[in-house]
Amino acid sequence: MKHYLYTLIILTFFSCSKREPEKPNTPPQAFEVTAKAEGTNVTLTWTEAVDPDGDAVTYAVVYGDTLAKGLTQRTFTIKDLPYETEISGTVVASDGRGGKTESGFRVITSENPYVLIPDVEFEKYLISKGYDTFIDGKVDRKNVKNIKRFGDFNLISNTRFKSLQGIEAFESLEAISFLCPNLIEVDFQHNKKLKSITLHSSGWAMTKINVSGNQLLDSLTIHGNRLTELDLSNNANLRFLYCPNNFLKTLDLSKNPKLTSLYVSNNKLTGLNLSNNRALIELYCKDNEIINICLHSEVKPGLNWQKDATATYKVCD
Repeated sequence: MKHYLYTLIILTFFSCSKREPEKPNTPPQAFEVTAKAEGTNVTLTWTEAVDPDGDAVTYAVVYGDTLAKGLTQRTFTIKDLPYETEISGTVVASDGRGGKTESGFRVITSENPYVLIPDVEFEKYLISKGYDTFIDGKVDRKNVKNIKRFGDFNLISNTRFKSLQGIEAFESLEAISFLCPNLIEVDFQHNKKLKSITLHSSGWAMTKINVSGNQLLDSLTIHGNRLTELDLSNNANLRFLYCPNNFLKTLDLSKNPKLTSLYVSNNKLTGLNLSNNRALIELYCKDNEIINICLHSEVKPGLNWQKDATATYKVCD
C-alpha cells in the first residue's frame, strides 16, 4: 500500500512539472484612425486592431470623456461640435483581458458657412446690393467670398453702419471704398488680397484700423477720423497714404520704402522721419507741430510740397 502511494505521488509530481506555463496576454496590434469633419460633425473611421491571441476586440472613443465603448464597428460620429475648432482624442482597442492599444486623432471642424454681421445697418447695405436676403445677423460666406471691389462712395445715406465686422469673409477683396461718418473700428487683417482702402469719414468717428495682414496694400485713404496711431510696419508695398485731419502724434514710415505720396496735414505730429522713403515725390504736412522733416539725400522737395513755415527739411541718411 505504501509503495502504491509513493508511486502515485511521484507520478503526480512529474505530471505537474510538465505543465506548460500560461502564455502572457498580448494587446491588440497598432491601428490607424482617420477623422473627417463634415459640418458640425466629425466622423471617425479606423483600421482593424488585430489581436495576436485571437481575442475579440472592441473599441472605445474618447474625446474629453468616453463617448462610446464596446464598439464592434470601426466607425463613430461625434456630433454637434463647434465650427472651426481643433479637437483631439483617442480610439482605444481592448481585447477583454486587460490588453489595450490606443490611436489618436486630431482634426479641425468645418468652417462656419455663415459669417456674423452684428451691425444691422451693414447687413441692410448687403441686402441692398443683393448679397443677403433678410436681416438675421449673418450672411452666407459663398455670397461674399468672391467679391473683389466693394463699396459705394457716393451713397452716404447707405453707410450709417458703425462696424464692418464680417468683412473678413470677403476673401477675394482687393478694393473697398466708403463714405462712412459713423464707422468706429475696422479690421482688415484677414483680407490678404486687399490693395486699396478708402474710408472717408469727416465724422471724427474711427479710432482704430488694423491693416497688419495687408501686405499687398498699395493705397490707404482714411481722412477725417480720430486715429491717434497707425501701424504700417507690415505694408511694404504702400505707395499712397492719405490721412489728414486725424490725431496722429507719431507716424513710423520706415517700413514703407515704396511710398511716393504722403498727405498728413492737420494732425498732431511733432516730427517726421522720411529718410527711408527714397521714392517720395509728394508731401503735404501742414498744420502739425513738426520741427524737423528728415529726408533721404536723393529726395528733393518739389514746388507742390507743403509744410508749416516753422518746419525744416533735413538730410538724415
